[in-house]
Amino acid sequence: MTANPQAWRSRSEAARRIRELHRVPCEASTLAKEAHYGSGPVYRVVGGRAMYLDADIDTWALTKIGPPVRKACDSYAPEPSSKQVAAG
Repeated sequence: MTANPQAWRSRSEAARRIRELHRVPCEASTLAKEAHYGSGPVYRVVGGRAMYLDADIDTWALTKIGPPVRKACDSYAPEPSSKQVAAG
């Protein structure tokens, strides 16, 4: 799959790109939920439909991939506790 930063994709096409190019599990319903909460890739509404640009899809997908690790325990970042958040 070649990258074309100006390719407009529907939600289902965007999810397929995320799965195939970035190997991140993703479905169109996941992108719809993420759009509702504002945590998904940016999109534009074209003719009443959410449309995504490849560059925006790729930027978001890369945030879902963690850094390289050598030990399994390094791959899980601990969730901050409420005390750590309040103190920070």
